[in-house]
Amino acid sequence: MKKNIIAFTMIELIVVISIISIISVSSLNWFFNFLDDSQIKTKASEIILTIENLDKKIKNYEIYDYSIIFKSSYKDSYLVKQNIFDSDKYVYWEYNYINKELLLNINNLWWDAWIIKNYKDVKLEKQLTLATSNIDIKIDDWYNYKFESYSSWTTKINRLNDIELIKIDKNDNLIFIDKITQSIWWLDLWEIEIKNIWWKKQFYNSWTLLNINEIYLNFESKWRENYIKITK
Repeated sequence: MKKNIIAFTMIELIVVISIISIISVSSLNWFFNFLDDSQIKTKASEIILTIENLDKKIKNYEIYDYSIIFKSSYKDSYLVKQNIFDSDKYVYWEYNYINKELLLNINNLWWDAWIIKNYKDVKLEKQLTLATSNIDIKIDDWYNYKFESYSSWTTKINRLNDIELIKIDKNDNLIFIDKITQSIWWLDLWEIEIKNIWWKKQFYNSWTLLNINEIYLNFESKWRENYIKITK
């Protein structure tokens, strides 16, 4: 008696393998796209959390005011300043994205001694006592920075300001702020500064007050885009 042998032909095997390969490639592509989207959303959430925490400090009277500066056109970091006291002694800053230098400029130095603590990824890197009103600090691309300023008068030491340079994506350097807009589709802004002074939030563009209630930060990563909305 002749037995029936069940087997795949070569063409059937090729078709099955091809289908499996297409499904696998599509799945991998979907997975990596999902990871890219998740990374952008995570970084965007961190920015929103930063703003919410600063707003909470204002309401709890922990700080007098704050300001955050975002720059567009593929900038990978942003600056945050917290004013601890309503004081005429404070620190200005200017960050040069090209030379990677942060200029700290102290106002109303007088005869007061100024102390600057420089943190590099939370770790205290150095402490400076300033005899001049400004200092240039070279920035490394791979780190977050925080500067705490103190004013020393006789035996009393007052903490005045915190200034932070926060990297959006310090590990891979792949996520950027592509543009800043008043709406999602139009009115591009090169720079936006968010200020909150005693619960009053305002938006500025190069020191010009903007009469708007919301802005959008548009992120890009590997040709993928996402955005967050910031409201007053």
